[in-house]
Amino acid sequence: MVLTFGQYSTLAAMRRCVTREQLAAQTSFDQLMVKYYIMVLLSNGLVAASYDEEDNDLCYKLTDAGVDCIQDYERSNPELTIRRMVY
Repeated sequence: MVLTFGQYSTLAAMRRCVTREQLAAQTSFDQLMVKYYIMVLLSNGLVAASYDEEDNDLCYKLTDAGVDCIQDYERSNPELTIRRMVY
């Protein structure tokens, strides 16, 4: 899958299991945009949803395919890479 910068930003924010609200705060995208990106990334197998009993909410986390996709994006677009910690 070829990522847009918005999809890349969303994936990069999902290094740990995050809720929609946390994702919106980390990316500065509105809820509608976050919902859209999650739907696209879920349908392409780049993220997985799980229920967090502690927070009583759905959270989203990268799959192995999502990590590979981020790494491919960063190799192809080093000038657009978001500084981050190692996975």
